[in-house]
Amino acid sequence: NAVQLHLKYIALQVKSGMLLIDQKAALERILFEKYEKNLANKTGASQQLLFQKTLNLRPEEFELAMALKDEIHALGFGFEVFGKSSLLISGIPMEITDDEGSVVLEGLIKESLAHETDVKLDKTKTLAKSLAKRTASRSLKKLDKKEINVLINRLFETSMPSHTPDGQKVMNVITLDRLAELISGSNGF
Repeated sequence: NAVQLHLKYIALQVKSGMLLIDQKAALERILFEKYEKNLANKTGASQQLLFQKTLNLRPEEFELAMALKDEIHALGFGFEVFGKSSLLISGIPMEITDDEGSVVLEGLIKESLAHETDVKLDKTKTLAKSLAKRTASRSLKKLDKKEINVLINRLFETSMPSHTPDGQKVMNVITLDRLAELISGSNGF
């Protein structure tokens, strides 16, 4: 039986003690692998906006958005050119709300521009990491038991459930001995 703590962590009993999962980090790992797969297959799911949003960009950001148009579409964003350096956003990835779409897309473009000169970085991996991080940080919410179990199962289906794409830990096991130590410790209980 897993439980959610403070909308941030998931705790569950395991044989050796208690497994603590960082909910945001877990979601980041899950979304990263989903977006990476979407980029490879060019098959991102998009939800259409009822009211299109205009995103005004600096010329260098607009140029990069046009160069990455196929990849951005594969992540689930739909847009068309609107004026000299603006985009008219018509669709966003399923995990993002209508209000967040333009902010997330703008952040994705800006981060890609910041990493553009780093030849060591794979552009698709950078896009997938950036979108996963931005989406996960906006997706912290109260989860019911079913949602907790789905998140745990999806996490353990990933290729590296123990770490985010940036290498941060997703989970930690607190052994029974360590729990006992924390409770009784030097202050007593």
